[in-house]
Amino acid sequence: MKRLVLLGGGHAHVKVLDDLADQPLAGWDVHLVSPYRRQIYSGMLPGWIAGHYPIEACAIALDSLAARSAAALHETSVVALDLAHQAVQCADGSSLHFDALSIDTGPIPSLAALPGAAEHALSVRPIERFIAAWPGVVERVGGQCRRFDLVLLGAGAAGVELAFAIRHRANVEGWSHLYLTVVGSDDWPLPGAPAATRQKTADLMKERGIQWKGGQRATRVDEHRIAFEGRASLDFDACLVATGAAAPTWPTAAGLATDEQGFIRVGRTLQSVSHPMVFAAGDVA
Repeated sequence: MKRLVLLGGGHAHVKVLDDLADQPLAGWDVHLVSPYRRQIYSGMLPGWIAGHYPIEACAIALDSLAARSAAALHETSVVALDLAHQAVQCADGSSLHFDALSIDTGPIPSLAALPGAAEHALSVRPIERFIAAWPGVVERVGGQCRRFDLVLLGAGAAGVELAFAIRHRANVEGWSHLYLTVVGSDDWPLPGAPAATRQKTADLMKERGIQWKGGQRATRVDEHRIAFEGRASLDFDACLVATGAAAPTWPTAAGLATDEQGFIRVGRTLQSVSHPMVFAAGDVA
């Protein structure tokens, strides 16, 4: 019997598991490797922040999905690939052989170019880490009456959506002392969007009491302070980072063909262009 290893519990693999539950893959033993027993649907995360949903409503239970599809669940993460021996090296010390490997692990936070961010700010990714830490921020905001400055670095779709969600939560909870600032390196939020959309977003942010600081490139995050290139520093009580995603280092280290940023290069069938027994989907590809 051949072995298919699904590396990561991303959206593509959720669909694969759902399909396998309805139609098993004859002659194949299926294994799922994921550090978590659930997959958070990132599109609902702002709704959880705003208070619209409990976190359970935003989660797909990977353990029950794997059980339905007769896939073995390994609650760990990948640290390396041994492509010569077709094996996945896991963080728990185990090694898992494969005949076919599918990778859907998602990206990692893009913090390498921002010294101090990992120590003094809270990144939106990995999502499970953010979910664990966010209630602590809420407790800090709600537990004091003096001004509380919350700064959100990153003005893409994720950062802007989170900002509106936080402002909604503040209005519901009565956090009149919360001052929310979104900082982006472009002059307007939502880089890449149509000009009218960017202007409308900036207008809505102003209308809802979200301060916008554009054209500012952060160079360092210290404890309670952000330094900028050619601009005055900005003090904060809490800082969230939603500045984009980076590729993990292990695909390139393993010898998989990757682009200049380290994301796995695939063809039309989602197969690796260098190793046809490896597939990749989602933000890691």
